[in-house]
Amino acid sequence: MRRMASRFFWPIIAGLFLVACENIALPGSSGNVDVSGAVVVGLLLPTAAENPQDAQLGAALASAARMAQNDVTGADIDLRIYPTAGDSSSAAAAARQAIADGAKALVGPLFASEAAAVGPLARAAAVPVLSLSNNTSVAGGGVYVLGVTYASVADRLVGFSVARGLRNIGIVYQDGVDGAAGRAAIEAAIAKSSASLAAAASYPLTVDGIGAASGGIAAQMKSTGANAVFFTDTPTGGLGFVTAGLRAAGLGASAYQFIGLTRWDASTDALAQPSLGGGWFALPDPALTSQFESRYLAAYGEAPHDLSGVAYDAVAAVGAMLSAARLIDDHDPFALARITDPAGFAGVNGVFRLLADGSNERGLAVMQVSAGAATIVDPAPRRFGGPES
Repeated sequence: MRRMASRFFWPIIAGLFLVACENIALPGSSGNVDVSGAVVVGLLLPTAAENPQDAQLGAALASAARMAQNDVTGADIDLRIYPTAGDSSSAAAAARQAIADGAKALVGPLFASEAAAVGPLARAAAVPVLSLSNNTSVAGGGVYVLGVTYASVADRLVGFSVARGLRNIGIVYQDGVDGAAGRAAIEAAIAKSSASLAAAASYPLTVDGIGAASGGIAAQMKSTGANAVFFTDTPTGGLGFVTAGLRAAGLGASAYQFIGLTRWDASTDALAQPSLGGGWFALPDPALTSQFESRYLAAYGEAPHDLSGVAYDAVAAVGAMLSAARLIDDHDPFALARITDPAGFAGVNGVFRLLADGSNERGLAVMQVSAGAATIVDPAPRRFGGPES
């Protein structure tokens, strides 16, 4: 199963910001980029995919990338699209061609399988890859994933839970790869905090299976003293069934805070479910997201795809790094310290920064479900390591 950036996205920004930093080379970096002129950047997107939805998504991402290219100041990006078919072999071929054409950075590809194939080729050529995936299994060695990751969401929500005095956290996850990945991210976030893992329980993704498992899961949460329960499932999966089952089994909203790893607002029907009332989930800065959506609509006559902001961010980040390097005539614009500067970048859906392991951290807002809608209970930070700007 391919996992793209989840339904998380991130406009208008006064400009991306980057703090001057020590010039540390990317692994294998040649440090030989002429930043005074146009720098070729390869954009690897599934515009040639046989699946019409993937092809349409590729076109939408290309539009957002072009918008970012036009917004860049202080640098000149020669953005060239290299179509992929959404598979590893076509992505590898596209990357080879882009590198042969002189690309100094690659934006994309979208799918994790594609990024896995592109990574070694780009690494050998000392070309960084800003993938649009959120799958951290392909991150590292010069490949950075820009989609909102499970880890970023889990860190934000575990931290908020602790701040609200809820330190005994249980995890309820669906059987399968996504459930296991979500559980691992939440466990890692708990381990980094002052919270404790109360219990972890799984269930099969069938209505009957959830019904049969709910009583035992509720008993486990009660016996281990959990006061917050973290769910990994989606509104279009088993989320509504399992939360309803656990509420009916005695995990009342007054004593057990429900928390979601995924975007519960992906479904208006889900938000209206009583079992999710009072629950928390996270998303990129709603105000900035709205600005970007309005601007994209004005430019292209249609709403952006949910992932369009990720493509914008990647190109804009490349532009910010090139601009910073041009200011000091630095011929290694994609030095590791510049890519991973702790100050990060201000993206179209909020602040983000790229980490040395190839993953990322996003500034996210915490939302609470009430009366069929989601409202902000803790706003997204506008910068890292300091008060909101």
